[in-house]
Amino acid sequence: MKTLFINFGECPENLHFEQTFLKSFKQEENIRFDIIHNFEYGYDFINQIKNPAGFRKSFLNLKNFKKDVSAVYDNLIILDFPKRRKCSAAFIWLLTEFKAKTKIFISNHLIPENGHNNAADITGKLKLFSNLNYLHMFEYDDRFSWPKLGVPKNAVIKRDYAVDCEFYKPQKVKTENYILTAGSTGRDFSQLLKAVKKTPFKIKVFSDSQRPEEIKSSDKLNWFGFSKNMNNFKKALLKSFFVILPLKPGHINSAAGNSIAFLSMATGKMVLCKETPYMANFIKDGKNGFFYKTLSPLNLSKQINRISKLSQKTRENISKEARNTILKKASLQSLIDDLKVRYLIKTR
Repeated sequence: MKTLFINFGECPENLHFEQTFLKSFKQEENIRFDIIHNFEYGYDFINQIKNPAGFRKSFLNLKNFKKDVSAVYDNLIILDFPKRRKCSAAFIWLLTEFKAKTKIFISNHLIPENGHNNAADITGKLKLFSNLNYLHMFEYDDRFSWPKLGVPKNAVIKRDYAVDCEFYKPQKVKTENYILTAGSTGRDFSQLLKAVKKTPFKIKVFSDSQRPEEIKSSDKLNWFGFSKNMNNFKKALLKSFFVILPLKPGHINSAAGNSIAFLSMATGKMVLCKETPYMANFIKDGKNGFFYKTLSPLNLSKQINRISKLSQKTRENISKEARNTILKKASLQSLIDDLKVRYLIKTR
């Protein structure tokens, strides 16, 4: 089977997705897997292997792109919408004119809101996803928005969120006396700071949100821009005592914070997060993580102190169960294996 894989949505999680595909290939599978990407940052902190099953080329322009993909392919797999406008024309050409037996779009992020992504806006206006055979969307995404892009009803397949459990794995490092928190959407770091003042911990925040005025001068908190410090994030995560996700009460997405929660759990870190129906599918309070019910300084500080008083043996057991949960329910390798069976190693 010959597959063209388009990776125009530059970000670490999409590189993990691609690399997990490459690491899974075995010589006897007889898979051809060509990649065109549009990554401008090297992501040197992620161990990358060369493509053993085809080429991996950078997108330059539409003319060169058409030459690169002039062969006949069984599959076209597009991972996410393009990050940059310069790829929009190629994205549209792939959907409308490129010849492949099966066209697949895999969403590795939530569907973009109107005006946030040029290619997504054009796709919706022209219903270009009507040309897809399959679309994989997150199970918690807005299921009513995807059909507006023209996706045939019987083409939609729900997928779980998954993390690279090989990259995010436990390591023997000395933990330090701080709580790590990360992310931007729906976070309330001010309430967390108030709660931590009554505990022995400090906080490290990795976020691209604007730092609130009231926490700019706190000696309890270190603030790092997430995008600019991705190469330092895993090291900070591994050294943290545990991870907390302070989500605003009115935030409507039940899965908010799952990416940080899952990769933290994959490394064996204890996670304290908001109890929602979605997160309850993965976390059992006191078994493999912890829940808070309300984002109040009093409630949070009680939960933080509860975790701080756990014995070393209890912490180790919870950490082990946290990783086991992600390996079982949210492993990127398992997701890739399923996609390979579905599309890449079919008999002709």
